[in-house]
Amino acid sequence: MRKTILDFSGIYREQPSMKEWAEDYLDGTGLRGTDCYCDPETEKELVRQLEKMPAGGIHLMDSGNYHYVSKLFLETCAGEVSLMVLDHHTDMQPPALLPVLSCGSWLLDTLRENPRVRQVFLIGPPQEALDQIPVECRERLLTISQEELGDGSWREILGTFRTDWPVYVSVDKDVLAPEVCRTNWDQGTMRLEEMMEILRWFAGGQQIAGVDICGEPDHREALPEELRQSSRVTRCLADFFDGLDKREKEG
Repeated sequence: MRKTILDFSGIYREQPSMKEWAEDYLDGTGLRGTDCYCDPETEKELVRQLEKMPAGGIHLMDSGNYHYVSKLFLETCAGEVSLMVLDHHTDMQPPALLPVLSCGSWLLDTLRENPRVRQVFLIGPPQEALDQIPVECRERLLTISQEELGDGSWREILGTFRTDWPVYVSVDKDVLAPEVCRTNWDQGTMRLEEMMEILRWFAGGQQIAGVDICGEPDHREALPEELRQSSRVTRCLADFFDGLDKREKEG
């Protein structure tokens, strides 16, 4: 799978091995109005940039402040897809001010505006947050809460999921426990081994329509070891999907 970096904060300049690993590098540090909320004119520019990229692929998208780019990538998918989101937050909170694309609302906007996203599997938020999701969105939504991850019942629930379309995977590393890797948001309790088990389940027998990974730490505050730790987790995830793609081509 073709690997693309979208660098809005400059975080990947602090991770040269990741920058060298990718085939495409989009420097978004000069774009205005990108942090948490996306300026409408900047959104148009991002859409123009993404249209130049191959469909699918693995996209590294900086911190969770820029998770809204997932919505734009999903709009480039040619056909119908299932969407699997690993995140400590629901990302279904309407913006408090103007109706603008944001990291906290992108999934709500996707469900409302993109009918080609036929079903969503949201894994990781606390049950209290899941209970606040608008009723109108729940028909296409299946969930596993942080509490179900904690008590082990998630494996049984996961076994009841059915994916009828190619799967687009969106990972925010804030679903992981802080000791696994540090992000710039409050975090969940998931272990990396649990995340990989979930990813293997969704990848088993399903076509992967694309992958995005966000959840980098704040580059202004992160310690060198935290940057290395974050890079290791990202490479683990990206190499897993890259390996799937290579095996499919060889098979």
